[in-house]
Amino acid sequence: MGYINNKPDFERALAVIWRYIAALVSKRQYTKALAEADKMLPFITQNAVLLHTDPMTISWYRYVVFKKAEALYQLKRYREAMHEFNSLKKYEPDNADIKRWAFYSWYGRYAPLSQAALYVGAFLILTNLSLNLFPKGTIPPVPRLIAYIVGLSLVAFNLWVGERLKRYKRQ
Repeated sequence: MGYINNKPDFERALAVIWRYIAALVSKRQYTKALAEADKMLPFITQNAVLLHTDPMTISWYRYVVFKKAEALYQLKRYREAMHEFNSLKKYEPDNADIKRWAFYSWYGRYAPLSQAALYVGAFLILTNLSLNLFPKGTIPPVPRLIAYIVGLSLVAFNLWVGERLKRYKRQ
């Protein structure tokens, strides 16, 4: 790609790029949107440097980064999404959308752990329930109570993380 040597043309090009990537995200073509953003962001950065401008100070550039982060989130690449959202928060600390997406990306990091917690919690609860079939006194009541509490806590953790991820999953 070539270089654009004046700022108004550069900003018009950025607006077109952003609209294209935003359209891909709105059509749920997240992989393609991410690929396009990854191709376009270096081009934008090089042009911004030639125009003696920090790319993050250009609102259209931040919009492209936001859509890239949104696509990463929808592809369940939560750590990368959180990194992008946090870089945006440095330039727009009061933006509620960026804060909200960064917050839910943080929860997304715990999705695999949440699934493991569900399985371990269910195992503890079912094991305790099956121990009722054995004669009384085989296992003291305090360890059984602790196993119930831990099992229920792990299941609750899974539900808590899952609900937060579903709540902000864009449809």
